[in-house]
Amino acid sequence: MDPAFQELHVESANHFIDLVWFAKEKLHMELDKFAILACAIWQRRNSLRVNHEGESPDKVHCRAMDLLQEFHQANIRPSPLPTIPITPVRGSPPPNGIFKVNFDGAIFADQNTAGLGIIICNH
Repeated sequence: MDPAFQELHVESANHFIDLVWFAKEKLHMELDKFAILACAIWQRRNSLRVNHEGESPDKVHCRAMDLLQEFHQANIRPSPLPTIPITPVRGSPPPNGIFKVNFDGAIFADQNTAGLGIIICNH
């Protein structure tokens, strides 16, 4: 198993952004690698949640690296594209007294269950 994956596996973080920071700044992990690992771990979590057999952590890592390699191969550009300046876009917190709500949900009809995730920000 990739040593960075093992170190990331044991890192304790209070927020997902802390984990992203740890992966990028401390492990010097490329964000595309972190994203595909996070996705693969989340898929394993969902399989276990609905009582399906989950892959072992080693298999999760191998599958994620295979998908990352496939992604990189599919996105090879034969010639460089002209560079266009990019202006960073930043979100802004809601005004005082206002809450910002983001949510997502899923329905598992075959099991008659549903899941919902909500994030509420006030600053």
